[in-house]
Amino acid sequence: MKQNSALYVYLCGLHSPEKFQSSIYKDLILALEAKRLCITSKILDAQIIIMCDFSVAEWKSVNRHKNKFKVLLRLEARSILPIQYQKRVEKGFDLIFDLGRVPKAQKEKVVELPYPYSYSENPIGDRFHEIDLAKEFKYHRSRVSSFESWSSRPHQIVMISSNKESHNFWNNYRLRRAILKRNSKVILFGTLWNQSFLVILKNRFWIMQQGVSHMSFTNFPYFFGGLLRKYQNYHGVVKNKSDILLNAKFNVVIENSNEALTEKVFDSLICGAIPLYFGPSLKKLNFPQNLAIQAYSKKELMQLVKNPPEISESWFQAWAESRAGFIDELTRGHGKFNPKSVFFKLVNVLREQAEIVLDDMVH
Repeated sequence: MKQNSALYVYLCGLHSPEKFQSSIYKDLILALEAKRLCITSKILDAQIIIMCDFSVAEWKSVNRHKNKFKVLLRLEARSILPIQYQKRVEKGFDLIFDLGRVPKAQKEKVVELPYPYSYSENPIGDRFHEIDLAKEFKYHRSRVSSFESWSSRPHQIVMISSNKESHNFWNNYRLRRAILKRNSKVILFGTLWNQSFLVILKNRFWIMQQGVSHMSFTNFPYFFGGLLRKYQNYHGVVKNKSDILLNAKFNVVIENSNEALTEKVFDSLICGAIPLYFGPSLKKLNFPQNLAIQAYSKKELMQLVKNPPEISESWFQAWAESRAGFIDELTRGHGKFNPKSVFFKLVNVLREQAEIVLDDMVH
């Protein structure tokens, strides 16, 4: 195989572009094509198969092709899709990319990269709506840059999350419910809160069924927690995250688990709501620590939400300057968490590794 000759890529998986449209996939495809990795809709024509989150249904078809370079792109954390972190699944791939995960002892074929942040008003309700982050930031600038405007925001603390549960113990979902139970002043938005018993039970049974079928279920003792509880501070589903966060001084950010970063802390910063954060270590993720108030234990988070810190004007101005610099970098193509930057790094590794393995297959 000639170095840098054209190779064909087949995209599939639980969150492939055809199933879960997002602007980040445009950046992935652009990065692939820049390295002469061309997208094909026919798996037989491809030398490389990229599975965007593991799909049991599609794996049977993919696994039949023994002479292709197989890549697993893990976008979902273990708390949401634990099957793709099992050794029996990992063995089926030549290369695995983990996005937004805390660096650990590096496995031979696992590559860890920053989380590729892409702004959306509401990814659950409107996955196809794309927003230019640079324009959004410019539009919000006047509303988030001054201490006076921040101090006049009507809501002290908000939280935007779903009342989820998981197959396993690597999650913070019970903590979300505990925070809300003990802090009635937190204004809550999201899904699966205060819905009928049958709706929530159906969702939990579906998760349990998925866990059992994937041989990854371990969370029986807590699985039906909070089924009957109603939250007085619930204000409904999210239509536009910006409308909520632009009116809040603080935003409670509880990540799905302590293993992976998602969009929540980014969304908070875009709208100038100071994150009260619990999740993976921001320091280990090389994320600016001075942009969020991080709790390092559940007890510390409880106290932080119950008694939010007094914010002085000097502290806010320092935070606002750091935030502006961070988001300016985020909007540029070479920014650490910018999808273009993340995916160009991904594709460089992919191209190099694929050529080596495919050459070995040919010879």
